[in-house]
Amino acid sequence: MLVSFVLMNLEGLTLKGSSKQFLLWCLALFLSNGFYGVFMNLQQTRMNGAERNEMIVVTFLGMAALYAVIQLIRDPKAFKTGWRMSKKPLIFLLLCCCVATAAVHMMLYVLTLIDETVLYTIDNGGVLILSVLYSFILFREKLTKPQLAGVALAAVSIVMLSV
Repeated sequence: MLVSFVLMNLEGLTLKGSSKQFLLWCLALFLSNGFYGVFMNLQQTRMNGAERNEMIVVTFLGMAALYAVIQLIRDPKAFKTGWRMSKKPLIFLLLCCCVATAAVHMMLYVLTLIDETVLYTIDNGGVLILSVLYSFILFREKLTKPQLAGVALAAVSIVMLSV
């Protein structure tokens, strides 16, 4: 899966300037996602499979609260004015919330069926594949051979994980 990510993002990947910073952020994301899976697994083992849903809810609420505190510290005025919006963005926000809620509920259900390590790998691989396909469909980007190889490799790795 990691090789498929590199292949899909091969174009424009250099190790100069901001690319090093980008790669460090990718590494931090890779490690934090891995730690999250480990903590979820430890929590499930310790609680004998119970309170799994609550752990995810607490995690998401914790992230929202942390972001609110950071935003309040950075610019309290922008935090207050950021809540004002017209009807069109509000409708879009509500639709996004409904879709995200449905996705979290589906993930919570699937977590009862398979191991979280496998689920998060499949989820991340699916995001990679859909990102490339959406860029092709919505933004009319041309897919390069490495990107196609990356999509194929991600799909194969997802299938191999599910067997």
